[in-house]
Amino acid sequence: MSDEFQQRMIDFLPRLRRFALGLTGRAAEADDLVQDACVRALTRRDQWQPGTKFESWMFRIAQNLWIDKRRSAKSKGAHQDIDSVPEPSGDDGRDVTEGRLTLARVLKGARR
Repeated sequence: MSDEFQQRMIDFLPRLRRFALGLTGRAAEADDLVQDACVRALTRRDQWQPGTKFESWMFRIAQNLWIDKRRSAKSKGAHQDIDSVPEPSGDDGRDVTEGRLTLARVLKGARR
């Protein structure tokens, strides 16, 4: 990795984080997005052309990652924490089965 590329990325991190925070609305998600964008930029470093706008390239990477994440979340459905889900309504299957077995034994005993 060239020193110029590394220094540009380090200098750009505060602006990239503000951009990510604007997209996500949450600090933790923004930090994750910045990290993912940096990883993507580092792994595709050869795609950046010196002389082009580094900032625009990084903004585009972050924006594309965010769009991909939103699309993926949309197709998977809403995420809910298991502890926040209320207890299911209805009968417990074990109780229903035990009740039916008991009723069958009683009916069988009444026929004798």
